[in-house]
Amino acid sequence: MLLGIAAWSVGGRAQAPTPNVLLITIDTIRADRIGAYGYTKGATPAIDRLAREGVRFADATSQAPLTGPAHAAILTGQYPGRLGVRDNATTPIPQGTPTAASLFKARGYRTGGFIGAFILGSEYGFAQGFDVFDAQFQQFTAGSKLQAQRRGGDVVDAAVKWLRSPSSGSTPFLAGSTSTMRIRPTKPRRRSAPVCRVALRRRNRLRRQLHRAC
Repeated sequence: MLLGIAAWSVGGRAQAPTPNVLLITIDTIRADRIGAYGYTKGATPAIDRLAREGVRFADATSQAPLTGPAHAAILTGQYPGRLGVRDNATTPIPQGTPTAASLFKARGYRTGGFIGAFILGSEYGFAQGFDVFDAQFQQFTAGSKLQAQRRGGDVVDAAVKWLRSPSSGSTPFLAGSTSTMRIRPTKPRRRSAPVCRVALRRRNRLRRQLHRAC
C-alpha cells in the first residue's frame, strides 16, 4: 500500500497550495516481489519510482490479514473489530462512519474511488464519502463474489478518465485505487482429455477406499 499526502500549513504561516492525494492499495502481493523492497527482476518500475522519489516505509503492519477488514482500517483509522468488520463480504462499515473520503470531501475535495475487488464494493460500506465510486463487476454470481475482480488496467483507466475529466477544473482531489496484482500469470494449464480421465478415475478409487474404511 502506498499513500501520498501533503499537510496543510498551520498557525500564521502562508498557506501552501492545497495538495492532491492519491491512495493506491495493492492486494495479495508480497513485499519481496516489489523492486523497492529488494526484488531484482524489474516487475514494478512505477511503484519503485514512487518509493525512490518519495518516502518508503520499511515496516508497515496491516491491521488484518484480510482485504475487507484491512481496507476498513485504512479508510477509517479504526481497528476493524471496533467497526464489526471481521471478514470479507460480511458486515459492512457502519453507515455514517467518518472515512478519509468524507473528511477530504468536507475540506472541499472531489473524491473518487476505483475498485478492483467486489469485496470492497459499496455493499460493504466502502463508498462512504466518495463522489464517484467505480466498482462494476461483470458476469459473476453471488456464490463467486469473494473471487470477483477487475483487471488492474481497467481500474487504472477508470481512475485516469475521472482525473482528466473537463469538469474537474482546479478542484483538489482524493483518488483511491485498489487492485489485485500478480507478478506471474496464474492462468491454469489446460489438461488433455486422457489426463483428466485418469485423474477422475484416481479420485473415484480413493473415494471408494475411504468409504470401505469407514
